[in-house]
Amino acid sequence: MRWVFILSTLTAIVPSLGGIALARTPLANLKREVENIYILTLKDEVALEDFKPTLISGLSNPGSAVIYDLGILNALVVTLHPVDIAFVRGSTDVELFEQDQIASISESFELGSHRPQASAMPLGKRESCPEPSFIEGGGKGVTIYNIGTGVKTDHECFGGRAKWGKVFGNYNMTDDSGHGTHSAGIAIGNYYGVARGANVVAIKGKWAELSYYFGSMSNALAGVNYACEEFKKQDFPPSIIYLPMHCGGSKAWDSAINNCAKMGMHFVVSAGNSDNDAKGYTPAQIPIANTIGAINSTCYKAPHSNFGSIIDAHALGVDITSAGIGPGSNATKVASGTSLAASYVAGILAIALEKYGKMSPEDLTAALKANAYKGALDFPENTTADVAKLW
Repeated sequence: MRWVFILSTLTAIVPSLGGIALARTPLANLKREVENIYILTLKDEVALEDFKPTLISGLSNPGSAVIYDLGILNALVVTLHPVDIAFVRGSTDVELFEQDQIASISESFELGSHRPQASAMPLGKRESCPEPSFIEGGGKGVTIYNIGTGVKTDHECFGGRAKWGKVFGNYNMTDDSGHGTHSAGIAIGNYYGVARGANVVAIKGKWAELSYYFGSMSNALAGVNYACEEFKKQDFPPSIIYLPMHCGGSKAWDSAINNCAKMGMHFVVSAGNSDNDAKGYTPAQIPIANTIGAINSTCYKAPHSNFGSIIDAHALGVDITSAGIGPGSNATKVASGTSLAASYVAGILAIALEKYGKMSPEDLTAALKANAYKGALDFPENTTADVAKLW
């Protein structure tokens, strides 16, 4: 599924109101919008702590309010009654006024819905395609921030290495769908995972009025902001942010990921499950992120996987057994999707960070690709053949 990002520049000048300098600011019109919620990215020279109280004092309707501060973006997420939109959009302190939009988890497919077509696969390719690997205790000291539906932290596969970070929205600290638990198990879980010594921090941001596979872009951005703030507070330990969602193009997304990556944070994102070019999906299209496509166990393209020149590598994303949210502490689930392939790569990168020490995001991506198996099959010519593996 795609959404289109359209930037319209508004040139009309309006008077100064409430102590905030006013002029028309570019408005990003996004499809699949979240009604009345906006992201205000401030100009670099404008201090968030100065702008915020002035903004609040100028709002005329009690339904208008600040929801989140996004320090990584120098931005605010606000809910605005229509009567306050002209006032806020007109501020010369605001660099970009974006309406919030719906973000879709790159949802996993249950067992059997996307079976690999293996009847004519050459024996040589079948034998050489890397099998899933793991290292007991691997990734020790590395944290993966899992932003999505939450994680069943008491699942026995985590062995105390999964904890809750923060919930954005009026939700419980519960994984309602199992997506977050399943993906975390692939990354770090005993029995199922790659980096069996790494840690996971669950960040939840789904939108209550929608399916548990959907959330708002602003909640996801708040999750990224939280992870980056924790990263900074802890003096920049080796860390990875895992993002299994996608939405339309957004400058806020671009800035959030780029700004956090400049501090040394690594990003792993799913390519998407629409069998389309991933360049139309955000955050998949952001260059600094590791964008991951899905293959089956013989290195053939998973039927659902997105593709294209922005893919960095592929990993197994068909019929993956991992942790589930069923009764008890050891439930399992089998599913498919690029988000699960991305989880596997997050585990690989956690092991690399422990083994080789801190690296810049650019250097870690280069190492991932340099050590990949060059054998992904049936992707378009503009798509890498790199299959992620441990090194």
